[in-house]
Amino acid sequence: MQEFIEKYGHKTRFKPETPEMGVKVDWGSYKGHIRFFENFYSHHLNNNRNIWVYLPPSYDTWTMKNYPVLYLQDGQNVFAGETAFGGVEWGVDDTVESLLRQGKIKEIIMVAVSNTTDRESEYTHVPDPEYGGGNLPTYAKFLIEELKPFIDSNFRTKMGPEHTGIMGSSLGGLSAFWLGWTFPEVFGIVAALSPSFWWADQHLTKEVRIDNSDSGPLKIWIDIGSAEGCSDYDNTKVSTAVEQAREMSFALMDRGYVFGRDFFYFEATGASHNEWYWNRRVAMVLMALFGLPRV
Repeated sequence: MQEFIEKYGHKTRFKPETPEMGVKVDWGSYKGHIRFFENFYSHHLNNNRNIWVYLPPSYDTWTMKNYPVLYLQDGQNVFAGETAFGGVEWGVDDTVESLLRQGKIKEIIMVAVSNTTDRESEYTHVPDPEYGGGNLPTYAKFLIEELKPFIDSNFRTKMGPEHTGIMGSSLGGLSAFWLGWTFPEVFGIVAALSPSFWWADQHLTKEVRIDNSDSGPLKIWIDIGSAEGCSDYDNTKVSTAVEQAREMSFALMDRGYVFGRDFFYFEATGASHNEWYWNRRVAMVLMALFGLPRV
């Protein structure tokens, strides 16, 4: 711990009065035990971002227990309206607490990683001819070499890929899928909500199609809203966004993923591309990926 403080302390503001460092969040619409790390610095990206860490209810009492971890992109949107885009949150903390009371999912640690003004570049794996971007490989180094070691060192985590998930929406969903596909030895669980598979002429879907390796995430969730995307270039009455999500799903099943076992796909009727709709289906995502066995 001291080594970390000496290395990063000049760039990252922590509160040393708590064992895990970070500030306990006890204001606003946050639910549960959440720690806040302000201006967490990345040497790889040379920028700062805020980090929120949700700890499960038993964390302080079951002191010998370790927990699976879910990393969430666009972290300012997932827990509280006070920090969310447009004031609309995913409410993942509320959803997890509810599912835990019902005995439907495992207890998990959640690490919400806020975006930056470089979001488009950091969340895209290759440049798009129109939009640029393509700095996701460097962002991956930040997650894998800087943030994850910090989380694993300071919280009681289960560190194998079968216990480590990455989730995001839109470009965050694109990046979550790429991170899991590229680093399945790190992120074995992937949730891509309304993913922007259109990026760079569906480059990621094409990569999945031609990938000859046997590796890949252990579990993958993909969903899309039927009202997402207004284009219908081939007159199928199905939006291009839905068609692109289906194409990735077919690519995965062609590679051997089994629907309902290690691959989950859902089309939300009437759902648009925003936080309100992601809030409505995040419970399904969590139950599919972190659900408890039915008795």
